[in-house]
Amino acid sequence: MINVPISRSSPMKPPPASDVQHSRPKLNVLWLHDTARRTGGCEHYICNTQDELRRRGIRSTLLYGESGQGPLEMLGSFERAFPIVDLAEQLAAIKPDLIYAHRIEGCKTLNTLKNSGIPTIRFFHDHKLFCPREHKYTVIGKQTCTQTIGRNCYSCLGVITRSPQWPGVRLQTVARLRSQQRAHDGLAGYVVASRYMSQHLVDHGFDSSKIHTIPLYVEEPRASQDNVVRESNLLLFVGQIVRGKGLDILLEAMRYVDKRVRLMVVGAGPQLDETIALARRLGVSPQIQFLGHQTQTELARLFKLATGLVVPSRSPETFGKVGIEAMSYGLPVVGTNVGGIGEWLSHERTGLMCQPNNSRSLSAAITRLLADTKLRQNMGKRAIEFSQTKFSSAQHLDRLTSLFHRLTARETNS
Repeated sequence: MINVPISRSSPMKPPPASDVQHSRPKLNVLWLHDTARRTGGCEHYICNTQDELRRRGIRSTLLYGESGQGPLEMLGSFERAFPIVDLAEQLAAIKPDLIYAHRIEGCKTLNTLKNSGIPTIRFFHDHKLFCPREHKYTVIGKQTCTQTIGRNCYSCLGVITRSPQWPGVRLQTVARLRSQQRAHDGLAGYVVASRYMSQHLVDHGFDSSKIHTIPLYVEEPRASQDNVVRESNLLLFVGQIVRGKGLDILLEAMRYVDKRVRLMVVGAGPQLDETIALARRLGVSPQIQFLGHQTQTELARLFKLATGLVVPSRSPETFGKVGIEAMSYGLPVVGTNVGGIGEWLSHERTGLMCQPNNSRSLSAAITRLLADTKLRQNMGKRAIEFSQTKFSSAQHLDRLTSLFHRLTARETNS
């Protein structure tokens, strides 16, 4: 195993004794992920959850795939971190009690994990194994897809994906995806964040007894010294600027709302330039402000400043964590009823639901939200209560650690 020094601005401090639970033996968990770069919500979850587990006395090591360019920001969150060189030898050297896999590639990796004899669970963060294009919306018409992989993937042209190599496209076959799905059969368990995703795994032949639905969580809202007053006509969009997030539908909806309504867009992505051009063509550019990536501190300020968060996804969200983050600040959400969104967005209680791919339905929900001050206030209060009672970090960590101990105890007794 190659020991890679980890650069940190300050030494890793041990958790306070009061924070560590001594009732159970300490676990050594190995996290497996395809990158050590903070590229999105998945990496944010890994780092935050590892920090919380450390406070509970659980040790964590990261094995990561070395790909792409940029700083390896995740390394500072772990006691030990190594690039994947020879996975089988590294597993034998590290000797973890349990492997917690996230984004990983290939049947070979899965077979190595199963052959190690170490109980392994995988968290499914996305649809990569359940859609040839990964996005779960049709190429023709861009309609939300809820079907399992099969012949329909060929009829919607979903098997044709982009490639950096000539001729610029490649064929992602259904048979290849099915073989990768079946390569998971010997794992100890699967973690998903929503009932929607749990059912999607069952529909694709995964053993329901091994599927564990553990909703994501929000951290404590960040305190601010600024006296931020909500702007009554300010909407917020937070997410990757890709077609699956439905920002194009939101821009179309802006044509039908009051011209005083403004929209701040937080995020970046491959469709950024295309989306800016669309805003110009639709004549809504004066109402839109593209902010790019923002720090968590600035995002917290925006959650306090805006009147509503809009989640116009056409791709079925595997959960949609940004929604409960906004709700924790008392911000009502207007969202489409796709994927796991309906499991945290309660219509007329914490926000308003609308139809996906329908700018008229979206604009009607936005107009109603902005026109009814009392409704907004009531939904904001319920949103705070709902996020605190249903999506706390303690609940997530309790269920996750219970699963860890259950699986390692089962392995010890077998």
